[in-house]
Amino acid sequence: MTENRLLVIDDDPALRETLSDIFQEKGYIVDIASTGREAIDKARQTRFNVALIDIMLPDMEGIELLPPLKEMHSDMAVIMITAYASVETAVRALNEGAFAYIIKPLNMDEVLATIREALVKHRLLREKRQAEEKVKFYNSLLMHDISNKDQVIIGYLGLLKKTNLSKEQTGFVEKALRATRMSVDLIERVEYLAKIKKKRELEDVSLDSVMKKVVKNLSPIAKDKGIRIDYEPAKMMVRADSLLEDMFSNLVQNALIHSGCDEINIYTVKENGFCKVSIEDNGKGIPDNEKEKIFKRGVKEKKSINIGLYLVKTIAESYNGKVEVTNRIEKDYSRGTRFNIYIPKAAI
Repeated sequence: MTENRLLVIDDDPALRETLSDIFQEKGYIVDIASTGREAIDKARQTRFNVALIDIMLPDMEGIELLPPLKEMHSDMAVIMITAYASVETAVRALNEGAFAYIIKPLNMDEVLATIREALVKHRLLREKRQAEEKVKFYNSLLMHDISNKDQVIIGYLGLLKKTNLSKEQTGFVEKALRATRMSVDLIERVEYLAKIKKKRELEDVSLDSVMKKVVKNLSPIAKDKGIRIDYEPAKMMVRADSLLEDMFSNLVQNALIHSGCDEINIYTVKENGFCKVSIEDNGKGIPDNEKEKIFKRGVKEKKSINIGLYLVKTIAESYNGKVEVTNRIEKDYSRGTRFNIYIPKAAI
């Protein structure tokens, strides 16, 4: 039998020893704990496949142990044990990630069968995690390698462009440079998307400070294209992080480059616990049947893979917010587009 480690957590010494003896006879490696704190200390030192936890411990409720144990070992299967059957407690335990819920007095056939099932789940979760880590490693390695080779190609194409080429040959080199730079940009955006999808700590962020920085940074592009950006200051705080600036930069830059407008307006209102930021342009607009498609990863925009708006949607949703696109003028898409971004307000 593969080594399977069980942790039995119960304040009843007789039950702890009995379960430990039975499990060891079945070939399991067993450790015991009488309190929640002792269990946490042992889990820090040893990786257990399965934990059996009494619902009532001297220093805490057994259910309170699930979050710290799962944080240390996400693939650990937890079986809750209780002498007091309660639908509410059972549901709460399962919602916290318990694998099963067994009622005292214990039926050992049921307990052993549940442990076998829990070990199967543990093995599947471990294999899934290992496979995901392997895929992540090879993806990272592949992107890094391609990015490095792209930079070498860009360097040599740049040197080639400086040689005595015909107009037609120069055009071929420029097309190759554009395609290679698009490859580099795509790799950077995929890596950025992986960063977005990681769990991040949110904090109170000044919406006004972020928007002023976005407008200032993009003003040279706007000036070069003859586009006016009007921003109405908004003294509001939202729950976000450093990616908020990237999200708004993507939206404003999208309007500057793709909308064909000469004016962009940005304004904010409070709405049902959210700060609603509207970014609208008076450009060519987006046909109604195309609006939902623009947020999908892989939609093409002028020969490039447009994942900018997909990133906007992903960042907004990571804040428990959302983004929507409408016509600037109702029922007439050809007179411009409005993006509404909803970000939860800060508690203050």
